[in-house]
Amino acid sequence: TCALPIYWDILYEQRLRELLDLFTHEGASVLWIGIPAMREAGFSRRIARMNSIAQHVLLDYPKSKWLDSTSSLGDATGAFEQYRQDSTGRLVQLRTADGIHLTAAGATMLWPAIREWLASVTPQPSSAMPPSPSP
Repeated sequence: TCALPIYWDILYEQRLRELLDLFTHEGASVLWIGIPAMREAGFSRRIARMNSIAQHVLLDYPKSKWLDSTSSLGDATGAFEQYRQDSTGRLVQLRTADGIHLTAAGATMLWPAIREWLASVTPQPSSAMPPSPSP
């Protein structure tokens, strides 16, 4: 179990709702990227708890989407992964030496899913030509 007290969950949920209210009150879409597993098991359990709370809160915000970073940054079981082959087959470091922060290569692993989401929420230009101005 995690050593965080239950009131922390309540406070975290409240803060997430305040943030999402701020982001979405004028109709903006939100992509919430889940925090990946950490190298240290206890920290990773706390992160999983935070992700669970965030996923629960996002259900109340229809213009929000959860992006699970596990497939991009974890191993096949969802556990911490320090290195992975990139699209060219080169072994790249995903996380910095602290086992927490992403390297540029790690962040790049998230880009395809982010790009896909952006394309889904970005209005596409109309294929119809605007009317020509009258002389």
